[in-house]
Amino acid sequence: MGPKEERGAVEDAMMGCRTRAFWIPCLAFFCGLALVRSEAEPSPETLRPRLRNYCAALEEGDFGAAWEFFAATMKRDTPKQEFVKMLKATLKRFKVAGPAKIEIESVMIGGQKKTLGKTSASILITEMESKTPVQQTLRTTWVWELAAGAESPAWYLTGSRVGPDSAGEVPRDLHRGNRN
Repeated sequence: MGPKEERGAVEDAMMGCRTRAFWIPCLAFFCGLALVRSEAEPSPETLRPRLRNYCAALEEGDFGAAWEFFAATMKRDTPKQEFVKMLKATLKRFKVAGPAKIEIESVMIGGQKKTLGKTSASILITEMESKTPVQQTLRTTWVWELAAGAESPAWYLTGSRVGPDSAGEVPRDLHRGNRN
């Protein structure tokens, strides 16, 4: 092989390296996007740990931590100190008593498509004026959104109601303490 053929072989090899040098990072980038995207999709699997952590905060009596799960509108409408004070005055004990049921749905809110998660779970709740726990159902509504300052979307609590499974007693908003 002469100098001209060697140069051609070297150039061919370098071109192959340049092509690989371009495609390998591109492929890695797009695969990474697919992995990140699949982990950050609104689903029962992504909502379940948020619900579990919210309930754990209530079980531990860490009502300030529970407030941190609120969506921006709930934080605006229910100041943290008010929420903590109200729950400390009314809630003696909170315990999850069964697995949660989770449903995901897409709805139009204010002309925008939103993904909501609706959950229900059996709980045992003891209020301050009571000595015995009462079995109730905790119903929560979550919205999948990108919060201000967040890098990726997550589930944020937009409603939390406690009440019986039957049609007897009217459920109350856990975050407000009122019955409606």
